[in-house]
Amino acid sequence: MEKAKVLKTIPMFSGLTDEEALIIAASMKEVECLGETILFEENTPGSSLYIIKTGEIEILKRIIEGKSKIVVVLKSGDFFGEMSLIDNSPRSAGARVAKDSIIYELRKKDFENILDGNRDLALKVMRGIVSTLCQRLRSTTDQIKDRVMWGFTFKK
Repeated sequence: MEKAKVLKTIPMFSGLTDEEALIIAASMKEVECLGETILFEENTPGSSLYIIKTGEIEILKRIIEGKSKIVVVLKSGDFFGEMSLIDNSPRSAGARVAKDSIIYELRKKDFENILDGNRDLALKVMRGIVSTLCQRLRSTTDQIKDRVMWGFTFKK
């Protein structure tokens, strides 16, 4: 039941009924992670969505070979890895445990099995995922615009 409650706090799953959330939550695995553990590297195959129950996770972007920059530090209630539920592309960033954490993992294979058997649930979840990705794309676009504008201002 706790997993289902946490699941419904995630924007892409917030429109689910309690029963639908329980169906997905039943496939989520709780994982304890020690600080400094690498969860996954950038450009490696992705196969899971993660939700942070407790702790902190750093999302890392490789700048040059052997050097990464922390893009964001995620905390309890945040999620990451959602793109791996949709496509088969490599991870766009890496993830490292900043502080001892407990995370919930939803594997793509389990997720697909659930959705294959429930068309209405699949539609709700996909709408939620698209909405989440659109919000993140808008945020990234705004960040790029700010950096471009900073460059123009700096040149004057």
